[in-house]
Amino acid sequence: FDFCKRVDLQKNNARVIEALIKCGAFDATWKPALTDLQEIAAARARLMASVQNAIERGAKEQKDQANGQSSLFNLFSNTKEQKISSSIQDSYMEASPWTEQHCLNTEKSALGFFVSGHPLDNYLNELSLYTNNDSENVSELAQGESSVLAGIFTNCSVRTTKRGEKMANATLE
Repeated sequence: FDFCKRVDLQKNNARVIEALIKCGAFDATWKPALTDLQEIAAARARLMASVQNAIERGAKEQKDQANGQSSLFNLFSNTKEQKISSSIQDSYMEASPWTEQHCLNTEKSALGFFVSGHPLDNYLNELSLYTNNDSENVSELAQGESSVLAGIFTNCSVRTTKRGEKMANATLE
């Protein structure tokens, strides 16, 4: 809600704010701080449900400020920070929490990569039984040395070479 009070809502419309929510730009604003993906997913769902209310409240406060009007709470505050913190508690709409997978998918669609987790995080123990390396250390392998990695293939494409053999290219995330 505070963000919508401070920005130009002509340039930062609902679509922009929704993209910021999807990529986690407001995750750090929650008190107490969000600690796991379930909390993050629930918070983002509430923020998405509240976008229109936040824009309407922000537009009203900007209009009131432009007209020289102020709330009763702001009249008795000494500093700008006190005025902001003493305003009526911003309430977010209740919403069904997003699944962890939905949260990660929206984050990936907004940014092109995962930030708050990875779809395989829940399977790390099982994957460690079958893998012997990770993407951070694969560059340290000697030429010709083999390694077993786990990940999700994206951007897969199959081509036929000039010799008529099949060849695949893929990105491992």
